[in-house]
Amino acid sequence: MLARILKVMAVAAIFIFQTSFIAALPWPWFYFNFIIVTLVTLLVVADAGTVSWVVFLFGILSDIQAADFFGLNIISLLGALVVTHFALGKFFTNRSLYSFIFLTLAATVSYELIKAALRLSANFIGESVPLQFIITRHSFIDWGYEIAANIFSILIIFYLINYFSRRLKAFFIR
Repeated sequence: MLARILKVMAVAAIFIFQTSFIAALPWPWFYFNFIIVTLVTLLVVADAGTVSWVVFLFGILSDIQAADFFGLNIISLLGALVVTHFALGKFFTNRSLYSFIFLTLAATVSYELIKAALRLSANFIGESVPLQFIITRHSFIDWGYEIAANIFSILIIFYLINYFSRRLKAFFIR
Protein backbone atom coordinates (compact mmCIF):
# COMPACT_ATOMS: atom_id res chain seq x y z
CA MET A 1 0.00 0.00 0.00
CA LEU A 2 2.80 2.38 0.88
CA ALA A 3 4.54 1.57 -2.41
CA ARG A 4 1.43 2.54 -4.38
CA ILE A 5 1.08 5.79 -2.49
CA LEU A 6 4.73 6.59 -3.19
CA LYS A 7 4.24 5.81 -6.89
CA VAL A 8 1.25 8.15 -7.09
CA MET A 9 3.23 10.83 -5.27
CA ALA A 10 6.13 10.34 -7.71
CA VAL A 11 3.75 10.73 -10.66
CA ALA A 12 2.33 13.90 -9.10
CA ALA A 13 5.84 15.24 -8.44
CA ILE A 14 6.92 14.60 -12.04
CA PHE A 15 3.75 16.28 -13.30
CA ILE A 16 4.27 19.30 -11.04
CA PHE A 17 7.91 19.49 -12.18
CA GLN A 18 6.76 19.41 -15.83
CA THR A 19 4.02 22.01 -15.51
CA SER A 20 5.69 24.45 -13.15
CA PHE A 21 9.44 24.23 -13.66
CA ILE A 22 10.03 22.98 -17.20
CA ALA A 23 7.27 25.16 -18.68
CA ALA A 24 8.97 28.23 -17.18
CA LEU A 25 12.42 27.52 -18.65
CA PRO A 26 13.86 29.78 -21.37
CA TRP A 27 13.50 29.22 -25.10
CA PRO A 28 14.79 25.88 -26.25
CA TRP A 29 14.46 24.11 -22.92
CA PHE A 30 10.72 24.52 -22.35
CA TYR A 31 10.07 22.11 -25.23
CA PHE A 32 11.34 19.22 -23.09
CA ASN A 33 8.44 16.86 -22.27
CA PHE A 34 9.36 15.02 -19.09
CA ILE A 35 6.16 12.97 -19.23
CA ILE A 36 7.11 11.42 -22.59
CA VAL A 37 10.66 10.75 -21.40
CA THR A 38 9.28 9.12 -18.25
CA LEU A 39 6.95 7.01 -20.41
CA VAL A 40 9.84 5.71 -22.52
CA THR A 41 12.13 5.11 -19.56
CA LEU A 42 9.49 3.27 -17.57
CA LEU A 43 8.47 1.21 -20.57
CA VAL A 44 12.02 -0.08 -20.91
CA VAL A 45 12.69 -0.74 -17.21
CA ALA A 46 9.22 -1.69 -15.88
CA ASP A 47 6.29 -3.85 -16.94
CA ALA A 48 3.59 -2.59 -19.28
CA GLY A 49 0.82 -2.76 -16.67
CA THR A 50 2.57 -0.38 -14.32
CA VAL A 51 3.47 1.96 -17.15
CA SER A 52 -0.12 2.05 -18.41
CA TRP A 53 -1.41 3.11 -14.98
CA VAL A 54 1.30 5.74 -14.67
CA VAL A 55 0.49 7.09 -18.13
CA PHE A 56 -3.22 7.10 -17.28
CA LEU A 57 -2.49 9.15 -14.13
CA PHE A 58 -0.33 11.55 -16.16
CA GLY A 59 -3.19 11.90 -18.64
CA ILE A 60 -5.75 12.64 -15.93
CA LEU A 61 -3.49 15.25 -14.32
CA SER A 62 -2.73 16.81 -17.72
CA ASP A 63 -6.40 16.94 -18.64
CA ILE A 64 -7.32 18.59 -15.36
CA GLN A 65 -4.70 21.27 -15.97
CA ALA A 66 -5.18 21.73 -19.74
CA ALA A 67 -7.62 24.04 -21.48
CA ASP A 68 -8.49 21.44 -24.15
CA PHE A 69 -11.39 19.01 -23.89
CA PHE A 70 -11.16 16.39 -21.16
CA GLY A 71 -9.67 13.15 -22.41
CA LEU A 72 -7.34 14.63 -25.02
CA ASN A 73 -4.17 13.99 -23.03
CA ILE A 74 -5.34 10.62 -21.70
CA ILE A 75 -6.03 9.33 -25.20
CA SER A 76 -2.85 10.88 -26.64
CA LEU A 77 -0.60 9.48 -23.92
CA LEU A 78 -2.20 6.03 -24.04
CA GLY A 79 -1.90 6.06 -27.84
CA ALA A 80 1.76 7.00 -27.57
CA LEU A 81 2.19 4.19 -25.05
CA VAL A 82 0.62 1.66 -27.42
CA VAL A 83 2.80 2.79 -30.34
CA THR A 84 5.96 2.80 -28.23
CA HIS A 85 5.17 -0.57 -26.62
CA PHE A 86 4.58 -2.06 -30.07
CA ALA A 87 7.87 -0.61 -31.33
CA LEU A 88 9.70 -1.91 -28.25
CA GLY A 89 8.28 -5.41 -28.63
CA LYS A 90 8.58 -5.78 -32.40
CA PHE A 91 11.54 -3.66 -33.48
CA PHE A 92 13.77 -2.46 -30.63
CA THR A 93 14.27 -5.43 -28.35
CA ASN A 94 17.90 -4.98 -27.34
CA ARG A 95 17.50 -1.91 -25.04
CA SER A 96 20.47 -0.08 -26.52
CA LEU A 97 21.04 3.65 -26.85
CA TYR A 98 19.63 3.62 -30.38
CA SER A 99 16.51 1.87 -29.10
CA PHE A 100 16.02 4.60 -26.50
CA ILE A 101 16.44 7.29 -29.15
CA PHE A 102 14.00 5.75 -31.62
CA LEU A 103 11.48 4.90 -28.91
CA THR A 104 11.59 8.53 -27.76
CA LEU A 105 11.12 9.65 -31.35
CA ALA A 106 8.17 7.28 -31.79
CA ALA A 107 6.56 8.35 -28.50
CA THR A 108 6.94 12.07 -29.17
CA VAL A 109 5.72 11.94 -32.76
CA SER A 110 2.78 9.66 -31.99
CA TYR A 111 1.76 11.76 -28.97
CA GLU A 112 1.77 15.01 -30.94
CA LEU A 113 0.07 13.53 -34.03
CA ILE A 114 -2.68 11.85 -31.99
CA LYS A 115 -3.20 15.08 -30.07
CA ALA A 116 -3.44 17.12 -33.29
CA ALA A 117 -5.79 14.59 -34.90
CA LEU A 118 -8.07 14.61 -31.85
CA ARG A 119 -8.14 18.41 -31.79
CA LEU A 120 -8.97 18.47 -35.48
CA SER A 121 -11.72 15.87 -35.12
CA ALA A 122 -13.16 17.71 -32.11
CA ASN A 123 -13.34 20.77 -34.34
CA PHE A 124 -15.86 18.98 -36.56
CA ILE A 125 -17.86 17.39 -33.73
CA GLY A 126 -18.06 20.14 -31.14
CA GLU A 127 -17.75 23.85 -31.21
CA SER A 128 -15.60 25.27 -33.94
CA VAL A 129 -12.06 26.18 -32.96
CA PRO A 130 -10.05 28.21 -35.45
CA LEU A 131 -7.60 26.01 -37.34
CA GLN A 132 -4.64 28.15 -36.32
CA PHE A 133 -5.08 26.91 -32.74
CA ILE A 134 -4.89 23.27 -33.85
CA ILE A 135 -1.88 23.28 -36.17
CA THR A 136 0.03 26.50 -36.63
CA ARG A 137 2.77 27.27 -39.08
CA HIS A 138 5.27 26.77 -36.27
CA SER A 139 3.87 23.43 -35.07
CA PHE A 140 6.34 21.29 -36.99
CA ILE A 141 9.28 23.41 -35.86
CA ASP A 142 8.05 23.17 -32.27
CA TRP A 143 7.69 19.39 -32.62
CA GLY A 144 11.26 19.24 -33.93
CA TYR A 145 12.51 21.15 -30.91
CA GLU A 146 10.51 18.86 -28.64
CA ILE A 147 11.98 15.77 -30.30
CA ALA A 148 15.51 17.17 -29.97
CA ALA A 149 15.03 18.10 -26.30
CA ASN A 150 13.49 14.71 -25.48
CA ILE A 151 16.26 12.81 -27.26
CA PHE A 152 18.92 14.88 -25.50
CA SER A 153 17.35 14.13 -22.14
CA ILE A 154 16.90 10.43 -22.90
CA LEU A 155 20.61 10.25 -23.73
CA ILE A 156 21.44 11.59 -20.29
CA ILE A 157 18.95 9.26 -18.60
CA PHE A 158 20.25 6.25 -20.54
CA TYR A 159 23.82 6.90 -19.49
CA LEU A 160 22.78 7.49 -15.88
CA ILE A 161 20.84 4.22 -15.78
CA ASN A 162 23.69 2.45 -17.53
CA TYR A 163 26.22 3.82 -15.04
CA PHE A 164 24.27 3.16 -11.84
CA SER A 165 22.47 -0.06 -12.76
CA ARG A 166 23.05 -3.33 -14.54
CA ARG A 167 19.55 -3.36 -15.98
CA LEU A 168 20.60 -2.04 -19.40
CA LYS A 169 24.03 -3.64 -19.64
CA ALA A 170 24.61 -5.32 -22.94
CA PHE A 171 25.45 -8.98 -22.89
CA PHE A 172 27.06 -11.03 -25.60
CA ILE A 173 26.45 -14.70 -26.33
CA ARG A 174 29.68 -16.60 -26.70
